[in-house]
Amino acid sequence: MVRYIATVATILFSLSSHFSFAEIKPASQIPSITPDYTRYHLFLRNLASLSRRVQATASSAKSAELVSAMVTDKLALNPSDTQSLLIIAKDLDSQLQILDGRATAIIAKIRTEHKKGDLYPPPPKELTELQMTHISLVNESINKIKNTLSATSSTAIDSYLRKNSSSPDNKTGN
Repeated sequence: MVRYIATVATILFSLSSHFSFAEIKPASQIPSITPDYTRYHLFLRNLASLSRRVQATASSAKSAELVSAMVTDKLALNPSDTQSLLIIAKDLDSQLQILDGRATAIIAKIRTEHKKGDLYPPPPKELTELQMTHISLVNESINKIKNTLSATSSTAIDSYLRKNSSSPDNKTGN
């Protein structure tokens, strides 16, 4: 046992010359590990959800104005870009709800066929295909935002998402 510990210590000591602990950077200097896909996915789904909840509690004309005013104010967008953003968010949300429904049905079927105590089988190919479609739809929406909205609004949204994410590039902790 002592021999083993001595061998491990020797290996670690020899490897330590290859690593410099002075190279370790503070979290604020580490590049973002949160992919844009994730930031935009959550942002657009939450925006669509907010819009639906407000519409459910207020008259439709009033609710559209409320959501639009909130987004315009919070992100400092112009009103026409806000409208375009809301349309993109709602469109993505409706497409993802369909995919989520299909995925839920597949998972429910697997669970009903599962015998207690057995391991679950690997995910079916269809679930992987649904996930790839999901990612593709979100990426298409990101491109729509960048191509439809003004450059100023597109940059404002991206900056807002980076600032308010929970990844290491978020220096404010919001």
